[in-house]
Amino acid sequence: PARILASQTNVSESAFIDQMNATAKAWGLKKTSFADITGISSENTTTAREFLLLYRQVTKDATLRDILGMKSYTYTEVVDRDGQPNHSDTHSNELTANTTLPYTILDSKTGYLNSAGAHLIMRFKRKKDGKEFFILALGNPNSKDRFREPARFTKWVINNF
Repeated sequence: PARILASQTNVSESAFIDQMNATAKAWGLKKTSFADITGISSENTTTAREFLLLYRQVTKDATLRDILGMKSYTYTEVVDRDGQPNHSDTHSNELTANTTLPYTILDSKTGYLNSAGAHLIMRFKRKKDGKEFFILALGNPNSKDRFREPARFTKWVINNF
């Protein structure tokens, strides 16, 4: 999707990366640097604090925030290249499927790189009073069980703050 987005801007990928880095700097992200548009390169760098600031900045956009809050979605390709234009996807944050949580997940983003482990950032709201929180879990080496610790920590936050 990132390459598709970049291709629609009529600039080269390297120019798009330059724009990403300029935007990061404009947002005050001094320790964040992008080397590719997909997020796959281990040369992309940031800190936990700046990752949170970046996420908060991106989710100011209502459309992006809504998309990151969907548990599942369907879409039809604009250009069908394989004879299967209709698709359905489910959010990779397994916590979004749990309806018994004492909080509501408002939006979240997951990621995984072999060099960096599993990541999760999410904004959630405590059901009893509507107070909102963010959780950011970085570098979990266990991708199969990557939601257990964030779930435990989120429950701890709900009970203690």
